[in-house]
Amino acid sequence: MFDALRAGEPELRCTAADVVRAGGRVRRRRRALAVAGTGLTTAAVVLAVALLPRGHGGGPAGPAGPRTAGTTTTGPVPPETLPMDRSPVDTSPAGVLTSPGA
Repeated sequence: MFDALRAGEPELRCTAADVVRAGGRVRRRRRALAVAGTGLTTAAVVLAVALLPRGHGGGPAGPAGPRTAGTTTTGPVPPETLPMDRSPVDTSPAGVLTSPGA
């Protein structure tokens, strides 16, 4: 029955087996390229790390010395050094809060 339907059509150029073989070749080629690329990348990183300079040639770091006059730091100011002419809010003897100008 199917032979009668295909009677006038040309023969196929490739079979399913040809497609499977071609796909296998492509997979093997891609796998080989991936392995080679990974190996080259690993070798390049190892070589770059091996060739990096190991520092500035100085010895081990010692303790920090005293600060020079050019460096300044800002820290909290002790309360006794703050200018306090008067309290921002005065309390009357009756316990009622009033502002200083009132």
